Amino acid sequence: MELDDAVAAALAHPLVVAAAPSSEHPGMVTLTLLTGEDIICNPQLAEPDPGESDEDALMRFHASLDKLLVTVQTTLDEEHSLDDAIPLVRSADYFTRPEASPALTFPLTDYIGVGLAFDLPTAVMPISEDQLAGDTAEEAVNRAARAVLNLRDMAEQFGLAPVVEDNSILVVHATEGNDSAWFADLQTMEAALTQMESVTGSEWAAVPASREDLFLLDTDTLHWPEFLDVLESVHGSHKEVCPLPHVQADHAWREWLPPAGHPAEQRLTRLRADIHAQQHAEQRERLQAGGPFPSSMLQIERSGRWETLAVTADDVTSIPRTDLVVFFRDGDQEPLGVSLGDALVLCPHLFSLHEGTFPPRLLVKPPTDDDRRALDQNRVQWGARA
Repeated sequence: MELDDAVAAALAHPLVVAAAPSSEHPGMVTLTLLTGEDIICNPQLAEPDPGESDEDALMRFHASLDKLLVTVQTTLDEEHSLDDAIPLVRSADYFTRPEASPALTFPLTDYIGVGLAFDLPTAVMPISEDQLAGDTAEEAVNRAARAVLNLRDMAEQFGLAPVVEDNSILVVHATEGNDSAWFADLQTMEAALTQMESVTGSEWAAVPASREDLFLLDTDTLHWPEFLDVLESVHGSHKEVCPLPHVQADHAWREWLPPAGHPAEQRLTRLRADIHAQQHAEQRERLQAGGPFPSSMLQIERSGRWETLAVTADDVTSIPRTDLVVFFRDGDQEPLGVSLGDALVLCPHLFSLHEGTFPPRLLVKPPTDDDRRALDQNRVQWGARA
């Protein structure tokens, strides 16, 4: 949404007397209240969700402002201890936006991170990096563990409510408005998934779709078409976390990929590619502004598998972790496309981690002629196709 539109929407709220783009926080809006206080507001809150009318979006935005005002007043009136924090589960880009500085405790996946927040009467208030300045790595781990225990103490019980009649899709019902926080409690989630798998004999997955909605899903459900409608509608909304199924392996989350021929294969693979591409597009803009390496986009090859690819340059290039990597060199009739997994095995010396990136990226050196001959053994056809 354009900042001017967000300013106009904010000025329509009865408690806002002035609004303007923030000079200290680029991309944000400064609101002046009747009480004389200034607060910072994310203009994306005013962006209509997919299928939402402008009128409904304005009403939702004003309701969000009401909660924000209560949160601000509560913060002014009370002091909060970091020992009382709870987990804050958000998409990777939430923790890396230049206009805010929420603290990332650790990544849960390549595209989901967990931070800390205070649970206030009408909202959760993220804890910033400044508030955790000086914490050691051990202290950060201990804070995250304590936050999970606080989350459990808050909830009278960890409840699951059916979404469909056959109970093959459930939604977590434990902490209103912040149920995605339970995605950070791997132990509780593992127990819930294991219990459901023992009942159905099929594999279950967790879907941290939005800040409010954490689903548990039987991957053999007959309701994939309707459920994918829901997940696709969440993608791009301001409350989106990561509307993709996840399973646990070695006490960590990983994205669940449908097997070949699965009824959800095409739509889910496309949604996965779109989500990843959006995350990396925003990240690339920040990297290009700061340098020093050329940064490749995550592109989507719209073939049967909806694979993702990244294109390298003649210099060291920062690329996302994609299905394919394309080595470009001036003078070549056709760039060399290779599965990233194959390239990592055949020429591991070309790759290194791009430190400090989230989602994580790789730095790729230009291959020598010998490297190209090795990679050419596993050349794949690539190129955008409708």
